Order: sequence, then structure tokens, then C-alpha cells
Amino acid sequence: SVTTRYTFVGDMPMSFYMEYAGEDTSGASGLAMGNTSVMFGVHVPKLTSKLDLTYEYASWQNAWYVNGVFGDGLTNYDQVLGHWGGSRRAQGDAVGATAHMAKLIWDIREGKSLTMQFRGIDNEDYSEVEYQKGQELSLEYSQGMRRFITGLKVTAGESVLGENYSQVKGFIRW
Repeated sequence: SVTTRYTFVGDMPMSFYMEYAGEDTSGASGLAMGNTSVMFGVHVPKLTSKLDLTYEYASWQNAWYVNGVFGDGLTNYDQVLGHWGGSRRAQGDAVGATAHMAKLIWDIREGKSLTMQFRGIDNEDYSEVEYQKGQELSLEYSQGMRRFITGLKVTAGESVLGENYSQVKGFIRW
């Protein structure tokens, strides 16, 4: 893969990042990438004195996370390693997709923050599975407590298979 990140400093610092990757070679050439994937993003850590914004676009071809080298895909205990969108399809279905992610973090006050994140995915339509556009919205509150960060996260969405879901999580990080 080829990865780059440019960071601009100043009153409103921001970073632009990009990755172009190939999962294998194309046409038995060691120079041409096959099954390509591309990702672009922008991160504005100081949109205002209290807001941090990230937007990311990703697109990948059909064989990502499903190939002969990894019989179950690139997974660990059935969890896809890599981009979150790799698990948003029927297991073993070699279908490409386009994904978007936007995240806004509000630093409420010292040690307390509220994070809102939207994720959307659109699998290609050449699969035998009839996919819908998947979307997910989450809201997370966290606060520092001595050496720990505690919080609550609420997530709701509609899967690429048309199923609605919701989840509430409590967490302690250290």
C-alpha cells in the first residue's frame, strides 16, 4: 500500500490523509496492484476551541477480506481486521463497497466529551445477496475519573441486510 498524510498547522490545523492499497498483484506482475482499495480523509482537530471533526471516504474492490489465503477472510474470532466496512456484508461474499464516516467530538469541559459518529456503507449490486445501504449513528459520552475514562455509548442503525439494530454499552478504559 501507499499511505500519506499532510498536516497543516496554523489557527485551524488540519490533516489530509490517503491510502491506496492492493491485496495482491495483478496479472502476475509484481508491480501492479490487484483488488485495489482507496481511502481519503480529513481531520480538523480544532474546528473550534471545543470541536474536533473527521470525515473519511473508502472504496474497495470485491476480494477484500475474502480470498484463498485467509479461508475465513482476514479475521480474528470472526471479527474483521482492518476497515469496519469489511464486516458489513454476508459472510464470505466477495463484494466491493463504498463507505463514509463522519465523526464530531465536543470537548464539553476538561475531562468530559461527547462524540457523535455516522457511518454509511453501500455494497456493490453484482452480488447474489440483495443489499441495502447500511447506516449507523452512535452517540458516546465519556469522562475522566482519576486514571480511568468511563462512559456510555448508544448505537442504532440499519444493516445492509435491512435489519434494524440498537445497542447500549458502558465502558471503562485505562
